Amino acid sequence: MIDSAKPAPAIAPPKGDEMGKTLTSVLKKVPRRVRFDNAHDAIASAELAMAMTAPTYGARILGASETVDVEVRAVWGFTANNFEASKEILRRLIFIPLDAGEADPENRTPAGGWRHKDLRAWVSEHRGELVWACLTLIQNWVAQGAVPQDRITRGSYGAWAGVIGGILDAAGIDGFLLGQDEEQEKARDSSQDAMQQFIDVLADFPPGTLFRPGGNTPFEELDVVSLQAVLNGEARAGDDHVGVEPILIPNWGYDRVSGQYESAGRIGRNMQTVARKPWRSGDKELTFTTLDDTRNKTKVYRLGVKVRAA
Repeated sequence: MIDSAKPAPAIAPPKGDEMGKTLTSVLKKVPRRVRFDNAHDAIASAELAMAMTAPTYGARILGASETVDVEVRAVWGFTANNFEASKEILRRLIFIPLDAGEADPENRTPAGGWRHKDLRAWVSEHRGELVWACLTLIQNWVAQGAVPQDRITRGSYGAWAGVIGGILDAAGIDGFLLGQDEEQEKARDSSQDAMQQFIDVLADFPPGTLFRPGGNTPFEELDVVSLQAVLNGEARAGDDHVGVEPILIPNWGYDRVSGQYESAGRIGRNMQTVARKPWRSGDKELTFTTLDDTRNKTKVYRLGVKVRAA
C-alpha cells in the first residue's frame, strides 16, 4: 500500500528512447504520483504526452515482444529551473511559477525572507491541518450545490477544470487558470514546433503515400518515401521545399556534427508513436496506417488525409 503522506520519488527525466522504458517501469506499479525532478533539457516526448492523458498505457515488457495494459491513475509533476517543453506536453500542464525576486534564493537566511526555515518539516508537522483545509473547501462547494465552473476549460482535462474551478469559485477565490497562456509561452521549447512542421510537410504529400523510416525500397511494388530524407530536407513535397534546412525534432536522432539524421532506427521507433493518433495540419486531419514490411523487417506507414469542414 502506498503511503500518500510520503513525497513522490524523484525521477530524472530520461532522454531519447529511454522514456518508454521508464514509463513502463514506473506505471506498472500504478503509482498515485509521478515526479520528474530537475528537468534541465526540454521535455518533448510523444510517448510521455500520450501516457499523461491515456486511461491505460501499453507497457512493453522489457526483454520480450509482448505488452501489458496498465492503468494510469497518477498525478504528474515536473520541477525545473526555466522549464521548457514541447507544445503537446505544455498543454497537459498547470504552471506554478515561483519567483523569489532574487538571483540566489537558496542562500537566504531565515531572517532574510523564509517564512518556514524548514518547509518540508513544517508541512509534515501540519499535514493534518492542510488536508483539513482542503476538505473544508470541497465540502463548502458541495454544500453550495457542487456546481462545476464552465468559463475556462482544458483540453483532455475538462472535468478536472470544472470541479477545481467550482471549488475555488464557491470559496470566492478568483484567478483559476488565468495567466497559464503567458507561462506556457515562456516555457515553449525553441524546437517544439518542429513536430508540427514535420506533420505539415507530410500533409503536402498525396493521400495514400507510403513512408518508411529510411531508404526508399518499394513496398509490394509500390513507391515509398523515406522519412529520413524528408527530415533531412531531401524529399520534401513541392518545389518550395527545395534547399531547406533539416527539421530538428528532439530525440529523433539528429546528429549535430554531420547536420543530418544519420540513422533510421530512432526515426522508426518514434514514428510508431506518431502513428497511434491523428494529427492536424490546417484544415487536414492526418492519420497513419501501420503496415508490416516483413521482407525488410520494418514498418511502412500509409498516409490518410481527411479535410475537415471549416
